[in-house]
Amino acid sequence: MPNWEPLKGCQELAISAPVDEVLFHGTRGGGKSEAQIARFVIEVGKGYGAHWRGIIFDRKYKSLGDLVGKSHQMIPIACPKAEWKEGKFKWVFPGGEELLFRHIARVEEYRDYHGQEFPFVGWNELTSYASSEIYDLISSCVRTSFIAPADGSLAPLPMCIFSTTNPLGAGHAWVKKKFIDGGGDCTIQDEHTEVFNPRTQRREDLVKTKVAIFSSYKENIFLDPRYVATLEKITCPNKRAAWLEGDWSVTAGGAVDDLFDAQ
Repeated sequence: MPNWEPLKGCQELAISAPVDEVLFHGTRGGGKSEAQIARFVIEVGKGYGAHWRGIIFDRKYKSLGDLVGKSHQMIPIACPKAEWKEGKFKWVFPGGEELLFRHIARVEEYRDYHGQEFPFVGWNELTSYASSEIYDLISSCVRTSFIAPADGSLAPLPMCIFSTTNPLGAGHAWVKKKFIDGGGDCTIQDEHTEVFNPRTQRREDLVKTKVAIFSSYKENIFLDPRYVATLEKITCPNKRAAWLEGDWSVTAGGAVDDLFDAQ
């Protein structure tokens, strides 16, 4: 991604991890939002054109405000000819690539996306979703009809679900079970499934991968220390452990956790 460099350490790893599902989690102030945008933009201009299409979700449009703001800081520098379509809440790139920002809070709203292709799906604050139901439904849209040229001039189109979150939130328990409990940080977890492959016309072993990558404010060399001071003054033990330490052992997952609305 021209003119933008990831933070050394976990942010650098998160935007390049060769896996199907990434959970970029940890403390507040660790650069998770920037990494999510960069994960999409690094594939822009490689020749995939309109096949490279991404969408980033949150439960409410207003919760996407900060993320959209960061996209306005990053994308015009990386891709000066990219256009922001205000009425459609999306970026359109010269090669035809698109990055959309959308809200989804109810299962019924999945119908708006059923049948669409999004090789890249992002989730902003994944623990704000009380269950995995919407996540699982939208995962069916992570697909592509693109077939890489036989001459090897272009790599297969990458497909990825990239989620960011802090601990706490109504969905703390299911996110922890899916990504955190299965292995340590930066440990790629494999899931093997035998499926029918339409391209080869036979059943084959399919391997899907996921990884949890810890993000810490301590790696963010651009972070104002006054923000760190605010985190260090938190007196609520759960919020302090979640936001300052990224600790998943906090007591969370209840209805009131959604009030924290961690960013």
